[in-house]
Amino acid sequence: MNQKEVAFSDQIEPHQGFDKINLSANPVLSAGAFLGGNTQSATLLDVSPPLITTSGRMAIALAIENEGIGPGDEVLVPGYHCNSMVTPIVNVGGIPVFYKIQPNMNADIADIRSKLSGKTKALLVTHYFGFTQPLSELRSFCDEHNLTMIEDCAHAFFGKVGDKPVGSYGDYAIGSIMKFFPVFDGGCLVSAKHSLSDENLRPGGRNFELQSLINVLEISFRHNKLNILNWLLFIPLSIKNYLWNRIKTNRHNKGKTIQTAPAASCGGVDFDPRWIHVQGSLCTRILMKFLSTNRIVERRKENYLFLMERFSGSELYKPLFRDLAESTVPYVFPLLVQTPDPIFYKLRAKGLPLLRWEQLWNKGDHNICDISSHYSRHLIQIPCHQEFTRADLEHMASTIINDIADTAKTKHR
Repeated sequence: MNQKEVAFSDQIEPHQGFDKINLSANPVLSAGAFLGGNTQSATLLDVSPPLITTSGRMAIALAIENEGIGPGDEVLVPGYHCNSMVTPIVNVGGIPVFYKIQPNMNADIADIRSKLSGKTKALLVTHYFGFTQPLSELRSFCDEHNLTMIEDCAHAFFGKVGDKPVGSYGDYAIGSIMKFFPVFDGGCLVSAKHSLSDENLRPGGRNFELQSLINVLEISFRHNKLNILNWLLFIPLSIKNYLWNRIKTNRHNKGKTIQTAPAASCGGVDFDPRWIHVQGSLCTRILMKFLSTNRIVERRKENYLFLMERFSGSELYKPLFRDLAESTVPYVFPLLVQTPDPIFYKLRAKGLPLLRWEQLWNKGDHNICDISSHYSRHLIQIPCHQEFTRADLEHMASTIINDIADTAKTKHR
Protein backbone atom coordinates (compact mmCIF):
# COMPACT_ATOMS: atom_id res chain seq x y z
CA MET A 1 0.00 0.00 0.00
CA ASN A 2 1.20 3.47 -0.84
CA GLN A 3 2.09 5.07 2.50
CA LYS A 4 1.13 8.50 1.21
CA GLU A 5 -2.45 7.55 0.42
CA VAL A 6 -4.76 5.18 2.25
CA ALA A 7 -7.26 3.59 -0.09
CA PHE A 8 -10.33 4.87 1.68
CA SER A 9 -12.57 3.50 -1.07
CA ASP A 10 -11.50 0.07 0.19
CA GLN A 11 -12.69 0.98 3.66
CA ILE A 12 -16.07 2.65 3.42
CA GLU A 13 -19.25 1.37 1.88
CA PRO A 14 -21.36 4.40 1.03
CA HIS A 15 -25.05 4.48 1.88
CA GLN A 16 -27.15 3.33 -1.02
CA GLY A 17 -30.13 5.12 -2.48
CA PHE A 18 -32.00 8.21 -1.41
CA ASP A 19 -34.87 6.78 0.64
CA LYS A 20 -35.90 8.93 3.55
CA ILE A 21 -34.71 7.81 6.96
CA ASN A 22 -36.46 9.58 9.81
CA LEU A 23 -34.08 8.89 12.65
CA SER A 24 -30.31 8.60 12.85
CA ALA A 25 -28.20 7.27 15.71
CA ASN A 26 -25.60 9.97 15.06
CA PRO A 27 -25.92 13.71 14.38
CA VAL A 28 -26.60 14.66 10.77
CA LEU A 29 -25.39 17.85 9.09
CA SER A 30 -28.11 20.50 8.84
CA ALA A 31 -28.19 24.22 8.07
CA GLY A 32 -29.08 24.85 11.71
CA ALA A 33 -25.87 23.17 12.86
CA PHE A 34 -23.95 26.36 12.05
CA LEU A 35 -26.17 28.63 14.17
CA GLY A 36 -25.66 29.34 17.86
CA GLY A 37 -22.03 30.24 18.35
CA ASN A 38 -19.17 28.73 20.34
CA THR A 39 -19.05 30.71 23.56
CA GLN A 40 -19.73 28.14 26.24
CA SER A 41 -18.64 24.78 27.64
CA ALA A 42 -15.18 23.31 27.98
CA THR A 43 -14.19 20.55 25.58
CA LEU A 44 -11.64 17.81 25.37
CA LEU A 45 -9.66 19.97 22.95
CA ASP A 46 -8.94 22.44 25.78
CA VAL A 47 -6.64 19.90 27.45
CA SER A 48 -3.84 20.19 24.88
CA PRO A 49 -3.31 20.66 21.15
CA PRO A 50 -5.06 17.54 19.81
CA LEU A 51 -4.12 14.90 17.33
CA ILE A 52 -7.18 14.48 15.09
CA THR A 53 -7.42 10.80 14.19
CA THR A 54 -9.91 8.92 12.04
CA SER A 55 -11.69 7.38 15.06
CA GLY A 56 -11.61 7.00 18.83
CA ARG A 57 -10.22 3.50 18.62
CA MET A 58 -7.25 4.75 16.63
CA ALA A 59 -6.66 7.38 19.31
CA ILE A 60 -6.53 4.60 21.92
CA ALA A 61 -4.06 2.76 19.70
CA LEU A 62 -1.85 5.87 19.53
CA ALA A 63 -1.90 6.25 23.32
CA ILE A 64 -0.94 2.60 23.77
CA GLU A 65 1.82 2.95 21.20
CA ASN A 66 3.21 6.10 22.85
CA GLU A 67 3.39 4.29 26.20
CA GLY A 68 5.27 1.37 24.68
CA ILE A 69 2.64 -1.19 25.68
CA GLY A 70 3.32 -4.44 23.87
CA PRO A 71 3.14 -8.24 23.95
CA GLY A 72 2.23 -9.64 27.35
CA ASP A 73 1.51 -6.26 28.94
CA GLU A 74 -1.81 -6.01 30.76
CA VAL A 75 -4.28 -3.16 30.43
CA LEU A 76 -7.20 -2.88 32.86
CA VAL A 77 -10.48 -2.41 30.98
CA PRO A 78 -14.01 -2.04 32.37
CA GLY A 79 -16.17 -5.16 32.17
CA TYR A 80 -18.87 -3.11 30.45
CA HIS A 81 -17.35 -2.02 27.16
CA CYS A 82 -17.60 -1.95 23.43
CA ASN A 83 -14.97 -3.87 21.52
CA SER A 84 -13.38 -0.68 20.19
CA MET A 85 -11.83 -0.31 23.66
CA VAL A 86 -10.24 -3.74 23.43
CA THR A 87 -9.03 -4.20 19.85
CA PRO A 88 -6.23 -1.59 20.12
CA ILE A 89 -4.81 -3.53 23.08
CA VAL A 90 -5.02 -6.90 21.38
CA ASN A 91 -3.50 -5.39 18.23
CA VAL A 92 -0.11 -4.94 19.96
CA GLY A 93 -0.24 -8.30 21.74
CA GLY A 94 -1.43 -6.77 25.00
CA ILE A 95 -3.78 -8.53 27.39
CA PRO A 96 -7.07 -6.87 28.40
CA VAL A 97 -7.91 -7.58 32.04
CA PHE A 98 -11.51 -6.73 32.86
CA TYR A 99 -12.57 -5.05 36.09
CA LYS A 100 -15.97 -4.61 37.71
CA ILE A 101 -18.17 -1.56 37.56
CA GLN A 102 -20.71 -0.43 40.13
CA PRO A 103 -24.45 0.01 39.38
CA ASN A 104 -23.88 3.77 38.87
CA MET A 105 -21.23 2.91 36.23
CA ASN A 106 -18.32 4.02 38.43
CA ALA A 107 -15.18 1.90 38.33
CA ASP A 108 -14.88 -0.56 41.21
CA ILE A 109 -11.50 0.46 42.58
CA ALA A 110 -11.35 -2.45 45.03
CA ASP A 111 -11.74 -4.89 42.15
CA ILE A 112 -9.19 -2.97 40.07
CA ARG A 113 -6.73 -3.31 42.94
CA SER A 114 -7.32 -7.07 43.06
CA LYS A 115 -6.52 -7.37 39.34
CA LEU A 116 -3.08 -5.74 39.55
CA SER A 117 -0.05 -7.81 38.62
CA GLY A 118 3.56 -7.23 37.71
CA LYS A 119 2.46 -7.00 34.07
CA THR A 120 -0.16 -4.27 34.57
CA LYS A 121 0.81 -1.18 32.60
CA ALA A 122 -2.31 0.94 32.18
CA LEU A 123 -5.87 1.62 33.30
CA LEU A 124 -8.60 2.55 30.84
CA VAL A 125 -11.19 4.76 32.54
CA THR A 126 -14.46 5.20 30.64
CA HIS A 127 -16.89 8.11 31.06
CA TYR A 128 -20.10 6.32 30.12
CA PHE A 129 -22.72 8.29 28.20
CA GLY A 130 -21.12 11.62 29.17
CA PHE A 131 -21.20 11.01 32.96
CA THR A 132 -17.70 11.23 34.40
CA GLN A 133 -15.86 8.86 36.70
CA PRO A 134 -14.39 9.76 40.15
CA LEU A 135 -11.19 10.98 38.55
CA SER A 136 -9.28 12.32 41.56
CA GLU A 137 -9.48 8.93 43.24
CA LEU A 138 -8.54 7.06 40.09
CA ARG A 139 -5.68 9.45 39.36
CA SER A 140 -4.27 8.87 42.86
CA PHE A 141 -4.62 5.11 42.40
CA CYS A 142 -2.67 5.20 39.12
CA ASP A 143 0.06 7.36 40.67
CA GLU A 144 0.31 4.97 43.62
CA HIS A 145 0.81 1.96 41.34
CA ASN A 146 2.75 3.67 38.54
CA LEU A 147 0.02 3.04 35.97
CA THR A 148 -0.71 5.00 32.82
CA MET A 149 -4.27 6.31 32.95
CA ILE A 150 -6.12 6.59 29.64
CA GLU A 151 -9.32 8.59 29.90
CA ASP A 152 -11.85 7.25 27.45
CA CYS A 153 -13.90 10.36 26.64
CA ALA A 154 -15.58 8.90 23.57
CA HIS A 155 -18.90 9.74 25.27
CA ALA A 156 -17.71 12.92 26.96
CA PHE A 157 -16.33 15.40 24.45
CA PHE A 158 -17.78 18.35 26.40
CA GLY A 159 -17.80 19.29 30.08
CA LYS A 160 -15.68 19.72 33.17
CA VAL A 161 -14.62 17.70 36.17
CA GLY A 162 -14.27 20.21 38.97
CA ASP A 163 -12.59 23.21 37.38
CA LYS A 164 -10.77 21.20 34.70
CA PRO A 165 -11.93 20.20 31.22
CA VAL A 166 -12.83 16.56 30.85
CA GLY A 167 -9.73 14.61 29.84
CA SER A 168 -7.37 16.58 32.09
CA TYR A 169 -6.73 13.81 34.64
CA GLY A 170 -5.42 11.05 32.42
CA ASP A 171 -1.93 10.63 31.06
CA TYR A 172 -3.83 10.53 27.78
CA ALA A 173 -7.45 11.16 26.86
CA ILE A 174 -9.25 10.06 23.74
CA GLY A 175 -12.42 11.37 22.14
CA SER A 176 -14.83 10.44 19.37
CA ILE A 177 -15.68 13.50 17.30
CA MET A 178 -18.26 11.69 15.17
CA LYS A 179 -20.41 10.97 18.22
CA PHE A 180 -21.03 14.68 18.80
CA PHE A 181 -20.46 16.36 15.43
CA PRO A 182 -22.20 15.55 12.12
CA VAL A 183 -19.09 14.09 10.48
CA PHE A 184 -18.28 10.72 8.99
CA ASP A 185 -14.89 10.18 10.61
CA GLY A 186 -12.98 11.65 13.51
CA GLY A 187 -11.38 10.92 16.86
CA CYS A 188 -8.80 12.77 18.91
CA LEU A 189 -5.95 12.20 21.31
CA VAL A 190 -4.92 14.80 23.90
CA SER A 191 -2.58 14.77 26.87
CA ALA A 192 -2.20 17.06 29.87
CA LYS A 193 1.04 15.29 30.80
CA HIS A 194 2.90 14.52 27.58
CA SER A 195 3.75 16.46 24.46
CA LEU A 196 2.22 15.03 21.30
CA SER A 197 4.08 17.39 19.00
CA ASP A 198 6.46 14.72 17.74
CA GLU A 199 3.60 12.55 16.51
CA ASN A 200 2.98 13.21 12.82
CA LEU A 201 -0.19 11.85 11.29
CA ARG A 202 -0.20 11.41 7.53
CA PRO A 203 -3.03 12.45 5.23
CA GLY A 204 -5.43 9.71 4.24
CA GLY A 205 -5.26 10.60 0.57
CA ARG A 206 -7.70 11.82 -2.05
CA ASN A 207 -10.08 8.86 -1.85
CA PHE A 208 -10.38 9.25 1.90
CA GLU A 209 -11.00 13.00 1.74
CA LEU A 210 -13.53 12.74 -1.06
CA GLN A 211 -15.39 9.85 0.52
CA SER A 212 -15.63 11.63 3.87
CA LEU A 213 -17.13 14.72 2.27
CA ILE A 214 -19.53 12.77 0.06
CA ASN A 215 -20.80 10.66 2.94
CA VAL A 216 -21.44 13.67 5.18
CA LEU A 217 -23.54 15.24 2.41
CA GLU A 218 -25.27 12.06 1.37
CA ILE A 219 -26.31 11.09 4.90
CA SER A 220 -27.63 14.60 5.37
CA PHE A 221 -29.70 14.35 2.18
CA ARG A 222 -31.05 10.96 3.15
CA HIS A 223 -32.31 12.52 6.36
CA ASN A 224 -33.74 15.52 4.51
CA LYS A 225 -31.54 18.04 6.35
CA LEU A 226 -30.15 20.02 3.38
CA ASN A 227 -33.18 20.20 1.13
CA ILE A 228 -31.86 22.98 -1.11
CA LEU A 229 -28.94 20.85 -2.27
CA ASN A 230 -30.80 17.55 -2.59
CA TRP A 231 -31.71 17.91 -6.24
CA LEU A 232 -28.43 19.58 -7.22
CA LEU A 233 -26.38 16.60 -6.08
CA PHE A 234 -28.82 13.79 -6.78
CA ILE A 235 -27.27 12.92 -10.14
CA PRO A 236 -23.56 12.94 -9.13
CA LEU A 237 -24.27 10.95 -5.98
CA SER A 238 -26.33 8.45 -7.94
CA ILE A 239 -23.42 8.01 -10.36
CA LYS A 240 -21.10 7.54 -7.39
CA ASN A 241 -23.36 4.81 -5.96
CA TYR A 242 -23.53 3.08 -9.33
CA LEU A 243 -19.74 3.07 -9.69
CA TRP A 244 -19.30 1.86 -6.13
CA ASN A 245 -21.65 -1.07 -6.74
CA ARG A 246 -19.63 -1.98 -9.83
CA ILE A 247 -16.40 -1.90 -7.80
CA LYS A 248 -17.92 -4.13 -5.11
CA THR A 249 -19.22 -6.61 -7.69
CA ASN A 250 -15.87 -6.83 -9.48
CA ARG A 251 -13.96 -7.33 -6.23
CA HIS A 252 -16.42 -9.95 -5.04
CA ASN A 253 -15.99 -11.85 -8.32
CA LYS A 254 -12.21 -11.71 -7.86
CA GLY A 255 -12.46 -13.00 -4.28
CA LYS A 256 -11.42 -9.72 -2.67
CA THR A 257 -13.07 -8.31 0.44
CA ILE A 258 -13.90 -4.74 1.25
CA GLN A 259 -12.85 -3.89 4.81
CA THR A 260 -14.83 -1.97 7.37
CA ALA A 261 -13.96 1.68 7.83
CA PRO A 262 -12.12 2.84 10.93
CA ALA A 263 -15.22 4.92 11.65
CA ALA A 264 -17.35 1.80 12.03
CA SER A 265 -19.87 1.89 14.85
CA CYS A 266 -18.68 0.99 18.32
CA GLY A 267 -19.13 -2.69 18.98
CA GLY A 268 -17.51 -4.07 15.86
CA VAL A 269 -14.35 -6.15 16.20
CA ASP A 270 -12.66 -4.88 13.06
CA PHE A 271 -9.35 -3.13 13.59
CA ASP A 272 -7.08 -2.07 10.76
CA PRO A 273 -3.70 -0.83 12.06
CA ARG A 274 -3.06 1.02 8.79
CA TRP A 275 -5.35 3.75 10.14
CA ILE A 276 -3.51 4.42 13.40
CA HIS A 277 -1.27 7.12 11.95
CA VAL A 278 -3.81 8.65 9.55
CA GLN A 279 -5.13 12.14 10.20
CA GLY A 280 -8.87 12.80 10.39
CA SER A 281 -10.33 14.18 7.17
CA LEU A 282 -10.18 17.83 6.19
CA CYS A 283 -13.99 17.81 6.07
CA THR A 284 -14.14 16.82 9.75
CA ARG A 285 -11.52 19.36 10.80
CA ILE A 286 -13.25 22.22 8.98
CA LEU A 287 -16.73 21.38 10.25
CA MET A 288 -15.45 21.23 13.83
CA LYS A 289 -14.33 24.84 13.53
CA PHE A 290 -17.53 26.23 12.05
CA LEU A 291 -20.33 24.22 13.66
CA SER A 292 -22.01 25.64 16.75
CA THR A 293 -20.88 23.92 19.94
CA ASN A 294 -23.42 25.94 21.93
CA ARG A 295 -26.19 24.29 19.95
CA ILE A 296 -24.72 20.82 20.48
CA VAL A 297 -24.50 21.33 24.25
CA GLU A 298 -27.86 23.00 24.78
CA ARG A 299 -29.95 20.73 22.59
CA ARG A 300 -28.43 17.51 23.89
CA LYS A 301 -29.22 18.57 27.44
CA GLU A 302 -32.76 19.61 26.51
CA ASN A 303 -33.35 16.33 24.69
CA TYR A 304 -31.99 14.30 27.58
CA LEU A 305 -34.25 16.07 30.09
CA PHE A 306 -37.27 15.54 27.84
CA LEU A 307 -36.57 11.81 27.67
CA MET A 308 -36.02 11.67 31.43
CA GLU A 309 -39.48 13.09 31.97
CA ARG A 310 -41.08 10.73 29.45
CA PHE A 311 -39.48 7.63 30.97
CA SER A 312 -40.27 8.37 34.61
CA GLY A 313 -42.80 6.57 36.78
CA SER A 314 -42.78 2.94 35.59
CA GLU A 315 -41.68 -0.36 37.08
CA LEU A 316 -40.95 -1.72 33.61
CA TYR A 317 -38.10 0.67 32.85
CA LYS A 318 -36.12 3.46 34.50
CA PRO A 319 -33.45 6.00 33.55
CA LEU A 320 -30.00 4.85 34.63
CA PHE A 321 -29.19 8.37 35.89
CA ARG A 322 -31.79 10.47 37.68
CA ASP A 323 -29.94 13.79 37.47
CA LEU A 324 -28.12 15.71 34.76
CA ALA A 325 -25.35 17.87 36.23
CA GLU A 326 -24.66 21.29 34.76
CA SER A 327 -21.23 20.10 33.58
CA THR A 328 -22.56 16.95 31.89
CA VAL A 329 -23.26 16.91 28.15
CA PRO A 330 -24.85 13.53 27.39
CA TYR A 331 -23.98 11.26 24.51
CA VAL A 332 -27.14 9.13 24.78
CA PHE A 333 -30.01 8.53 27.19
CA PRO A 334 -29.38 5.18 28.96
CA LEU A 335 -32.58 3.31 29.90
CA LEU A 336 -32.73 0.17 32.01
CA VAL A 337 -35.46 -2.13 30.73
CA GLN A 338 -36.82 -4.89 32.95
CA THR A 339 -37.54 -7.29 30.06
CA PRO A 340 -35.46 -6.17 27.08
CA ASP A 341 -36.01 -9.04 24.65
CA PRO A 342 -37.64 -9.37 22.21
CA ILE A 343 -38.55 -5.69 22.69
CA PHE A 344 -35.11 -4.39 21.70
CA TYR A 345 -35.14 -6.24 18.38
CA LYS A 346 -38.74 -5.24 17.63
CA LEU A 347 -37.91 -1.58 18.18
CA ARG A 348 -34.82 -1.82 15.99
CA ALA A 349 -36.92 -3.45 13.28
CA LYS A 350 -39.25 -0.44 13.43
CA GLY A 351 -36.35 1.84 12.58
CA LEU A 352 -35.54 3.20 16.03
CA PRO A 353 -31.76 3.82 16.21
CA LEU A 354 -31.28 2.15 19.60
CA LEU A 355 -27.89 0.87 20.73
CA ARG A 356 -26.85 -1.89 23.11
CA TRP A 357 -23.41 -3.18 24.09
CA GLU A 358 -24.36 -6.84 24.03
CA GLN A 359 -21.19 -8.20 22.40
CA LEU A 360 -18.81 -7.96 25.33
CA TRP A 361 -15.28 -9.18 24.63
CA ASN A 362 -15.43 -11.41 27.70
CA LYS A 363 -18.72 -12.93 26.46
CA GLY A 364 -20.60 -11.48 29.42
CA ASP A 365 -18.92 -13.75 31.96
CA HIS A 366 -20.81 -13.18 35.22
CA ASN A 367 -17.67 -14.08 37.17
CA ILE A 368 -15.95 -11.00 35.75
CA CYS A 369 -18.75 -8.54 36.44
CA ASP A 370 -22.39 -9.50 36.88
CA ILE A 371 -23.43 -5.83 36.56
CA SER A 372 -21.72 -5.54 33.18
CA SER A 373 -23.33 -8.78 32.05
CA HIS A 374 -26.76 -7.54 33.15
CA TYR A 375 -26.30 -4.14 31.49
CA SER A 376 -25.22 -5.77 28.23
CA ARG A 377 -28.84 -6.93 27.79
CA HIS A 378 -30.94 -4.58 29.88
CA LEU A 379 -29.30 -1.21 29.25
CA ILE A 380 -30.59 0.41 26.06
CA GLN A 381 -28.92 3.53 24.71
CA ILE A 382 -31.38 6.01 23.20
CA PRO A 383 -29.75 8.73 21.05
CA CYS A 384 -30.46 12.31 22.17
CA HIS A 385 -28.28 14.25 19.75
CA GLN A 386 -28.82 17.84 18.68
CA GLU A 387 -30.54 17.13 15.36
CA PHE A 388 -33.58 15.45 16.89
CA THR A 389 -36.76 17.48 16.91
CA ARG A 390 -39.26 17.23 19.76
CA ALA A 391 -41.46 15.19 17.43
CA ASP A 392 -38.58 12.74 16.83
CA LEU A 393 -38.06 12.29 20.56
CA GLU A 394 -41.77 11.87 21.23
CA HIS A 395 -42.01 9.27 18.47
CA MET A 396 -39.14 7.27 19.95
CA ALA A 397 -40.37 7.56 23.52
CA SER A 398 -44.00 6.70 22.79
CA THR A 399 -43.01 3.75 20.58
CA ILE A 400 -40.70 2.34 23.25
CA ILE A 401 -43.20 2.87 26.07
CA ASN A 402 -46.11 1.37 24.11
CA ASP A 403 -44.15 -1.68 23.00
CA ILE A 404 -42.91 -2.37 26.52
CA ALA A 405 -46.43 -1.99 27.91
CA ASP A 406 -47.94 -4.23 25.21
CA THR A 407 -45.33 -6.94 25.85
CA ALA A 408 -45.98 -6.80 29.59
CA LYS A 409 -49.74 -7.17 29.04
CA THR A 410 -49.20 -10.14 26.74
CA LYS A 411 -47.02 -11.87 29.32
CA HIS A 412 -49.63 -11.52 32.04
CA ARG A 413 -52.60 -12.81 30.03
